[in-house]
Amino acid sequence: MRNTRNETPLQVASANGHGSVVRVLLNKNVDIESTDASDSTPLLRAAANGHASVVGILLEKGASVESTDASNLTPLLRAATNGHASVVEILLEKGANAFHDYTPLCSAVEQGSEAIINMLLSSGESTETQAGKRTPLSLAAEHGHTRSMALLISHVVNIDRKEENGMTPLTFAAKQGHVGAIKLLLDKGADVSSRAATAKAALHFSVEGGHTAVTVALVKGGADIEAKDYRLYTALTLAARSGDTVVV
Repeated sequence: MRNTRNETPLQVASANGHGSVVRVLLNKNVDIESTDASDSTPLLRAAANGHASVVGILLEKGASVESTDASNLTPLLRAATNGHASVVEILLEKGANAFHDYTPLCSAVEQGSEAIINMLLSSGESTETQAGKRTPLSLAAEHGHTRSMALLISHVVNIDRKEENGMTPLTFAAKQGHVGAIKLLLDKGADVSSRAATAKAALHFSVEGGHTAVTVALVKGGADIEAKDYRLYTALTLAARSGDTVVV
């Protein structure tokens, strides 16, 4: 029996955290892997909504910890995305695989969920990714999550790891104007001269974005003010073009 949204009673009970109802339904041998219109199983629904007790019941009864929905998201990834640390802990204990194209660690980093980041790092999740995918550190830098960055840096071998476009954590932080992230990366030895595929260094991005505090931090950190991008523009040229009298 399903409702108009193609949900079974088990899915509805799981999504709303009604553990006693979930137990009753499972004792009647309903399909524990039933899916709704988005291909979400009861476990996926419970994990996404942070219902740790229901997640425990479903796993105890044999629910697949690696089930995926129509977007190829697992219970672990959905729990990490929504910041449900207790659910993440249960899933990891049950052997949930943290290694997917877009990892739970990347998701937790974007949300700034330090407790989940700690759990995932402790479980052995890699801070590196395959070619073409974003690294957790570059995502943290882009979002300015300095505390998340500090956790990751303690596990990162190459702080200057480049994405496919040549961007490093430092250039991502500079582009978005996150001065705290810039100072942390420079303090940890990030290469201030690293160039993106456009030959732009972090200084070019900060000047283009009008991020004066970041520009000052980069210059103090040794950025080459004479460095030229693919158009042969220096940081001074870019500041003059935009009318930035402070930087000029």
